[in-house]
Amino acid sequence: MKPTRPISQEILQNYDVRGIFDQTLFLEDAYIVGHAFCKLLKTVQTRTIVVGRDDRVSSPHLMDALMDGIRDAGFHVIYIGMVPTPVVYYATAELPVDGSIMITASHNPHDHNGFKLHTKNGPFYGDQIQHIKDVKITPCAKSRRGALHTLNITPQYIERITNNLAFKKKMKVIWDTGNGACGPVLRELVNRLPGHHTILYEDSDPYFPNHHPDPNVEKNMLPLKKKVMQTKADVGIAFDGDGDRLGIVDNAGNIWYAEDLLFLFTEHLKALDKNAHIVVDVKITQAYIDWAREQQHLISMSRTGHSSIKQMMYETEAEFAGEYSGHFFFSDVYYGFDDALYAALRLLSIMNILEAPLSAYHKTIPRFHNIPEVSVSMPTHAIKDKAIQAIQDKLKEENVRYNDIDGIRVESHIGWWLIRGSNTRPALTARAEGSTKEHLQEMQKEMEHYINFAKDAVSKETAAA
Repeated sequence: MKPTRPISQEILQNYDVRGIFDQTLFLEDAYIVGHAFCKLLKTVQTRTIVVGRDDRVSSPHLMDALMDGIRDAGFHVIYIGMVPTPVVYYATAELPVDGSIMITASHNPHDHNGFKLHTKNGPFYGDQIQHIKDVKITPCAKSRRGALHTLNITPQYIERITNNLAFKKKMKVIWDTGNGACGPVLRELVNRLPGHHTILYEDSDPYFPNHHPDPNVEKNMLPLKKKVMQTKADVGIAFDGDGDRLGIVDNAGNIWYAEDLLFLFTEHLKALDKNAHIVVDVKITQAYIDWAREQQHLISMSRTGHSSIKQMMYETEAEFAGEYSGHFFFSDVYYGFDDALYAALRLLSIMNILEAPLSAYHKTIPRFHNIPEVSVSMPTHAIKDKAIQAIQDKLKEENVRYNDIDGIRVESHIGWWLIRGSNTRPALTARAEGSTKEHLQEMQKEMEHYINFAKDAVSKETAAA
């Protein structure tokens, strides 16, 4: 396959390539991504790329085109099958390869798909992804075309994530894979664990018939919560579609989101004397940041997105990181990539040494008043970016100070609000937090004022065009 057109700018996102299959994302794009990725690699040792995929209907078709592009660039492919994204990261770290590509749209709707790119030395994102459109596609001669190999690396991965973790208690655990890519790997994993384990929605189904695989949305956690309460389980554990995001329900039915788990994971970091360097994204509650600093930990704030966080962890040599959406990164005794299966095992290992049920610790977590993340759809990614720029210009005009590490975060002594552009959708996302209910209302009102201003500004510009 030789592409007949350039790749669309619309699908080149900040930390992955993503679109709607056969609407904005086509087989030609998969070929271009595979080919261009190989040519853009700065360090090449083995001329070999790991490829894995999720369970979406379009994934096998995109996989074939992607691997053709890689092989036509003169690189070999090691295909590891339908696996969660963390298994691809593990293969990248452990195998003699130059990088990897995971075919997935994570928790996006079933007709979406895309590619997560990783090099041997870290994430491939930002400007690197934008350069894909600049690469000239020149297939090599047939004699130099790369080979295709298949490998089942799941047993080694399971051995690694269970290594050095304690699972002495025979707990009752409910798992929810949401019909995503985790089912087969999780089945092998729980067969090695003590206790009683039940897996909900284990079978792969790309249409997600039971609920959407996004543990950061409360309604998606309700089936798991119901099962935990019915069976009097110790804990319920949920994953997103490709297994790099985590959600928890405790024995009393409390839903633990990422901000809650950050406290527990931080208290039980391994291989540390006292202080840790921890990376969080701009959405994380100030309650955690204040608490962690009181514990003498060093906190760095990153742009939202797994690639940005991994890069900051690498640059700062941080031991741990957490993101609002449920990505957790351990580099104290692990690799530093976002792996929800490993994070789940870390939680179970912690529960092995807790003296009380998990729900008892949920009550002790410091909390500020906040609202769930708000999403405001925009017609295109370009208009989304113009909306952010309009707010920034307005704030400068009003002499309002703001943090622009990722969109706009305005802080005051009573709370903060954040408006940023989604990395995966043409939409604005926003949060607000206050130290009291009244302060939250004040922050939320201010946030909504600027959202409405941005909507009016881009609407007028669109109409004028």
